[in-house]
Amino acid sequence: MEIPGNRADNKPSTSSRGRGRGRGRGHGARGGRKSHSTRQPISETNEESSTQPSSEPSNSDRPKPKPRRKFNGSLTQSGQQSQPLPPIPQVETTDEDDIRSRLERELRVGKVECLICFEVVKTQDVFQRTHSCNTCFNVYHLKCITEWAKQSFGQPFKEGEQKHWRCPGCQTKSTKIPREYRCFCRRQRDPKPDKLAVPHSCGQSCSRKRQHCKHPCPLPCHPGPCMDCKTSLHVKCHCGKTTTPIKCAYAPRDPSTGKILPTACGDVCGKQLGCGQHTCIDQCHPGPCSPCNKVENSKCYCGKERSEKPCGTRGYLGKQACYSKDEFYIALWECSNVCGEYYDCNFHKCQGFCHPPSRKALTCPLSPEVITRCPCGKHALKELNNGERKSCQDPIASCGKTCGKSHLNCGHICKSKCHTDECPPCDAEITTVCRCGVSKVTRKCFEVQQEGEEVLCDRVCHSLRLCGKHECLKRCCPLREFEDRRGKRKALIDTQIPEEVMQMWHTCPIICGKTLSCGTHKCLEPDHKGKCGPCLNASFDELTCSCGNTTLEPPIPCGTEIHCTYPCNRPPPECGHPRPSHTCHGDDVSCPPCPFLTTRSCQCGKSQISNVRCSQENVRCGKKCDKIQECGHRCKKSCHKDECRGPEEACSSVCGRLRSICSHTDIAQCHGLTPCDESMPCQAVIIMACKCGTQKAKATCGASLSNTHSKQDVYLECKSSCAAAERNSRLARALGINDTFKRKIDYNFSSETIRFAQINQGFVSGIEKAYNEFIDSSNRALQLPLMNKSRSAFCIDYAEAYGFDTEIFEDVITIRRKIGSHLPSQLLTKLVDEYKQDKAGVIEFRKPSGQSTPQLSRQGSVSTHQSDDWEELTN
Repeated sequence: MEIPGNRADNKPSTSSRGRGRGRGRGHGARGGRKSHSTRQPISETNEESSTQPSSEPSNSDRPKPKPRRKFNGSLTQSGQQSQPLPPIPQVETTDEDDIRSRLERELRVGKVECLICFEVVKTQDVFQRTHSCNTCFNVYHLKCITEWAKQSFGQPFKEGEQKHWRCPGCQTKSTKIPREYRCFCRRQRDPKPDKLAVPHSCGQSCSRKRQHCKHPCPLPCHPGPCMDCKTSLHVKCHCGKTTTPIKCAYAPRDPSTGKILPTACGDVCGKQLGCGQHTCIDQCHPGPCSPCNKVENSKCYCGKERSEKPCGTRGYLGKQACYSKDEFYIALWECSNVCGEYYDCNFHKCQGFCHPPSRKALTCPLSPEVITRCPCGKHALKELNNGERKSCQDPIASCGKTCGKSHLNCGHICKSKCHTDECPPCDAEITTVCRCGVSKVTRKCFEVQQEGEEVLCDRVCHSLRLCGKHECLKRCCPLREFEDRRGKRKALIDTQIPEEVMQMWHTCPIICGKTLSCGTHKCLEPDHKGKCGPCLNASFDELTCSCGNTTLEPPIPCGTEIHCTYPCNRPPPECGHPRPSHTCHGDDVSCPPCPFLTTRSCQCGKSQISNVRCSQENVRCGKKCDKIQECGHRCKKSCHKDECRGPEEACSSVCGRLRSICSHTDIAQCHGLTPCDESMPCQAVIIMACKCGTQKAKATCGASLSNTHSKQDVYLECKSSCAAAERNSRLARALGINDTFKRKIDYNFSSETIRFAQINQGFVSGIEKAYNEFIDSSNRALQLPLMNKSRSAFCIDYAEAYGFDTEIFEDVITIRRKIGSHLPSQLLTKLVDEYKQDKAGVIEFRKPSGQSTPQLSRQGSVSTHQSDDWEELTN
């Protein structure tokens, strides 16, 4: 058995019952086990206990007793046990979650952070000086916000702009640097609140004025915005019949002035309308009542017309009682007719517009009793000769002096003589400055009134418009004076001109027309400086990527590109290689080319190029095409795919065929299969020689249809050197000297030729054999294939030793025999062999005139160092 009041568990109990035996059972329990019900009544006592601390334990804090077992209770209970109800959740009540309550709570516990230094504003051990913003209500360290403001004041500002600093939280501009530590209501300097007050407050009443409200804030000095004003006001309705009580914070106000606006009561307005006869039947409404919509049937003032007018329509006399000869009527408006009634003279008629009739005839305005002075009013008619008038029909005498009346339009004095009619147009001269201020124009006053005061000169403004590209080109532009000013002076003047004036006169009327950033639309604004604005067009359709996984919802600004991060789902390339991995892209962008390497045939089909990218189409081997064309020449182009020549493209090679007259190569441009034009002289270079072969000279062939004789058949005239050479030859033969070594060689080989012959003896022997056979044959030309540079130079140099004529045409060296061609006195192969066998021979280097390369010849005696030079050259 358990002692009552001793709680073993810590579960809260929701009822004070259950302390004794048999207690704690729920309603409807018939004995046996206790029903575990957690329901409890909600009362004010429980609410107060949940919000206010108490020293005594509440019912919810007391431990719940353990359930007691009843003797044989299961025998008297039928059915299943009742399930315990779920506990009612208890919501913790907190302070009002607004800016003011949050700041008060955070300041008390020290959780407010300064947005400049990001440190906590301390309020306990170290009381720091603070500053709070009146707009965003953030709390800062005073030293931080003061330094922040000083740095902002040190930044450069625009000309004419007042120095200011911005709040780090809300960017509100302020012109004063905060230097004083004040409370939140700004009334007390260096506040020292007590422990119960909010830190950094003065503890007194806030009393700050709220927006559009004259009542002071009743709360103690606090951070954050003041609470809404709860003062009750009595606001009248629009019609003034009903007064409604409403709180000041919720009263309707004018957003610009803050004045409290009346309310609408919903009753009929009942105000008197402008007609003065009817009342407004609309519901209570703001503003003036609608005009009366009823119609009145009334006469005009003169009584000639009757019409229906809206109620309240009044003429210049208002509501007027009129008496005519026959009747009495009420007139409300005036017609457009002329009166036409006779004056008392029964001669003149009234020329005035509609007016109420008179019971008696009106006095004639031209009556002698009315007009007693001249038209200008300066003299009485009695003082003038023949000035007295007896009736209204007599003329009015003029004094003959200047009129002196002021013109109604301009105010100038009339200079005409005294007259009865209206004054003539004013002819006073007025000088007007043109719009640009350069010219002055003098005109009559009446011309100024007819044409206007503005005068335009013919000067054209050539200054640039605001776009900076086009000239103004307006006549008499007010800003024309700045067209000749440039540089800094012009920039200074532009800053002094108001922007409104510049836009009025120098706005460019030409449309900009540049393509906007979207790439589709054009800029429709007037031409301007700088970049065009963004495109304002938008699409209201969904934008979906190619793969369909990414979609942008409308509206979509023009030029928006969708960026999908999913992989591209297009089929692999036709080559069969796997598609390279890449993200989704639009249809205007092709997939990356295939990066795999393969072997491809070149365009000319001669080679197979390996390690070529699969996506590369044009593969070139770099070799010459070398295809034979219709003209017989070979194509000089490098590896290509198309035809060697277009239908209208001519062959760029030289003809190369032998002329029939002189057998030289035709050097004209290829002319196809047509015969060569031999009417022009042959321009081939030949070597002319004398009969003995000693003298040689270069000349053009010159053979043509008109001159069939070539200069190759003409001998040069022998000179004294020829006789000396012949004499030396006879002397050598008489002395029995070997013809190879005992006489001078008729051709001097260069050192490069000799060195080449020593290294390439096999090639030199082949060329020498070909030359020897050619000189004995009946062929007129010998063709050698074009070789590398050194071999081609050797063939040409050795051909000169034979007296041959050489010509290089494309890739062929053409050698022709001419008059005087002969075997050299010493073949190059024998010269090199004999030198190897007989070292006693002497080699001499001679430098002929016009040559910089030493020449080789045989002589009878020579110095020792010359033999050393030959050995150095040949080794």
